Amino acid sequence: MKLFLRRFLLAVIFLCVASIAFDPVLKWSIRSVLQNLTGAKVDIGGVKTSLFHLSLDMRGFAMADPSEEMKNAVEFDELFFKIEASPLFSRKLIIDKAVMSGLSFYTDRKSSGRLAWQKRKTVPYALDFSDRLRYAVGAFPVASALKGNDLFSLPETDPDKLETVKLITGAEREYESAEEYLSSVKIKYASGGPLRWRLENEVLGQKNPVKKIKAAKEILGEAEKDRKKISAVIKKFENISSALRRARIKDTEAVRGAVSMPAFDSGAISGDIVGPVIFGGLGKLLNAVREISRFYPEKKSGFLVKRTGRGRTVEFPVEKPSTSAKPTFFIRNMILTGKKIGGTRIDFSGTAENISSQPYIYRKPARIGIKGGNGKTSVSVYASFDASENDFISDIAIKCDGLDMSGIRLGGDSFSILAERAAGAFSADITTSGNTVNAKIGLELSELKLNPEIKDLDGAMKEAVDDYIKGAENISANAVVTGTYEKPRAEIDSDLADGIIAAAKNAVRGSLEEKKDAAGAALEAALKPYEDKFALMKKRISSAETEVESFTGDLSSAGGVGAVKKNAWRKAP
Repeated sequence: MKLFLRRFLLAVIFLCVASIAFDPVLKWSIRSVLQNLTGAKVDIGGVKTSLFHLSLDMRGFAMADPSEEMKNAVEFDELFFKIEASPLFSRKLIIDKAVMSGLSFYTDRKSSGRLAWQKRKTVPYALDFSDRLRYAVGAFPVASALKGNDLFSLPETDPDKLETVKLITGAEREYESAEEYLSSVKIKYASGGPLRWRLENEVLGQKNPVKKIKAAKEILGEAEKDRKKISAVIKKFENISSALRRARIKDTEAVRGAVSMPAFDSGAISGDIVGPVIFGGLGKLLNAVREISRFYPEKKSGFLVKRTGRGRTVEFPVEKPSTSAKPTFFIRNMILTGKKIGGTRIDFSGTAENISSQPYIYRKPARIGIKGGNGKTSVSVYASFDASENDFISDIAIKCDGLDMSGIRLGGDSFSILAERAAGAFSADITTSGNTVNAKIGLELSELKLNPEIKDLDGAMKEAVDDYIKGAENISANAVVTGTYEKPRAEIDSDLADGIIAAAKNAVRGSLEEKKDAAGAALEAALKPYEDKFALMKKRISSAETEVESFTGDLSSAGGVGAVKKNAWRKAP
């Protein structure tokens, strides 16, 4: 009897000590495991278990956002559940019903959520994936893209490609082929030249009328031939001159047209302005999905375990898994109630079901459904996670309206926009299968009061962009993401980027005209040597024509022409 009492007292003492020490140890264990998994600080107000009722009550839970140390990714006031007793003998933790209340997402912290030791091997995947998405759309710093001095660069003028130069080069070849003849004409009709000598001696100095008329006829005939030949050259150069005028207009338009308003990449600018918000949020969601997928084993052909009384373990494959088989850990149903998303109070409720450590045994996807709202605010969330087959498949649909997004900041360091007042609507449709990702994201901001903080712009450009942003009342942005976690492809657009581009273009139209004029002046300078060369060729041709005209004038004044005309019917002896 004494031995029995001694043992009974020892058992009571052990249970009392265990009940006192178990809760603090469990609290520490839960917090340590979650912090190691997420790399973020986890706070737990208290954990209370009941060994007699097999229940757990956790209060005051908050897990920091790994990428924003002053934000909580998730928090709740209380989590309560009871564990079924009989499965414990098979080393299975089965929870038929759990209740989580006071659930909130993305709320402010009073202290930093950064862990003091912070020894994770890799940065949170959300940050990495967000940066990859911004890289995928070619996000370009807005201020750099809009700098007025860099917008218009004068085109390099390559003379060989100008139509005007091509024509003048062709005219030069024409002139070279006629140059020898033109030089001979100048010599022929110059003082002391062959034809001038015949005029002076055979016409002007001839006393015999018959010989005089004969010589005049010959000289006039030769002069007329030269005149026609020179006229043909002149006509050809006149045609070239007409073509040059048209080519000059064409070259000028081409050079001035090359200095055009730049085609800003709306997607790249959107990626810099709204990309951090959209891709940052998407990155966090996909990070959570990826972390969830890592809880499941790689091998999906599950095994049921049968333990024999002698300690031997016999494993056999499940040929046709069904819902009658129970995994090692399973929550059949969890009731969710919440109160806050970001800075907005939203009363919502929903359920989470089929949460299992071995979904390939239970063969049903885990599901989460949340819905609620207050007045203009509303939230709807549906998520399904299916790991029963070879690939982990997720399907997520989120829609939030009327969120208070005051204080949100768009853009980066050099081009930042603070929303001092903003109401937001957010939607997301995301599916993943294994490593592939498909997502559509929408963001709308209304009732805006925006304060731009632009460092690298000045003058008319900054004033125009400032005025547009301050006057914006609504903003919408959409993004589409495909590809894989490692190599995503993304497209993004926003009316804010389109409006900024339009304002920037209006601000630089004056500079555009100045640059066009400068491009025209550069063309003038490039063409001047060629045009001077063409003018010299025309002058030399005209000089040859003048020599012939002067000669025939002298012949006419000597009476030779008149005599020829008067005696044209007569044949020279």
